[in-house]
Amino acid sequence: MNIISRENAKLLGLKFYFTNKPCGKGHICKRYVSNYNCFKCANYTGDLWYKNNKEQKYETSEIYRKNNLENYKKYSRNWNLKNSDERKKISKKYYTKNKEKILEKGRRYKKSNQEKHKEYSKKWREKNKEKCLEFSRAAGKKHSKTPQGQLRRICAKTARRLELGKIPVRKAKLLYYTSEEYNQHLLKDTEFNTLQESYKVGHHTDHIVPVWFVSDNIKDKILAFVIVMDLENLRLIKAEDNLKKSSRIDLPIVQETIVLLNSKYNVSMPLLLPRLANLHPDAIIKN
Repeated sequence: MNIISRENAKLLGLKFYFTNKPCGKGHICKRYVSNYNCFKCANYTGDLWYKNNKEQKYETSEIYRKNNLENYKKYSRNWNLKNSDERKKISKKYYTKNKEKILEKGRRYKKSNQEKHKEYSKKWREKNKEKCLEFSRAAGKKHSKTPQGQLRRICAKTARRLELGKIPVRKAKLLYYTSEEYNQHLLKDTEFNTLQESYKVGHHTDHIVPVWFVSDNIKDKILAFVIVMDLENLRLIKAEDNLKKSSRIDLPIVQETIVLLNSKYNVSMPLLLPRLANLHPDAIIKN
């Protein structure tokens, strides 16, 4: 900072002046034109007062904010625009320090404003299609490397080959049914002649007990594959019903199928679906 006397700074309408001389505490820095105070000394005094009077400062700030809401918003917007990098640093620091508190607040808001949240999410996705696609690709790539992702991919590939009657001999030996039996099982009680015909009008092949659930509870990869692809665990349902399953599951059918598969393969998958316990508090079969 250039040297400038208090008198000249006052004439120019400046807030600070600089003499390049130390204050009583040895600070060589700018001083306030209004009261001669050293900038560093004033900051130290202010910080000390704030530390000892946090509640009083908070109450005063709240009163001012309520009485001058429009001015406060305008000032905040202007400051954020001028100090975007600083704002990001402050936000990042605050988020790191209060992560759980922020997430809990977000969960509570989402729960009490579900329709508003859905509408906002829908608009955001429409405006940020490229971001959504990028995120989906990255998430899919990451998921494909997990045991659950690998099992899902193998099952999907096997299902396609069963539909076309081109199941490899090695996999055919693991399954106790043929391609014809697979197609007949899925098409029974329907008006369709082939699975391709059903897919064209919006149907999906569904795993009653989800792939992720089997993957989480059966560590033997071959056994997990056989259980997921068991005919008792497969059905043909409408696409819209299948896509809703992430939030709404037909628990009685799922649990009955778990009991059947546990008995058939001599395994002990739990009847409680851990990831769905919050949505379905009665997710346990009662004896």
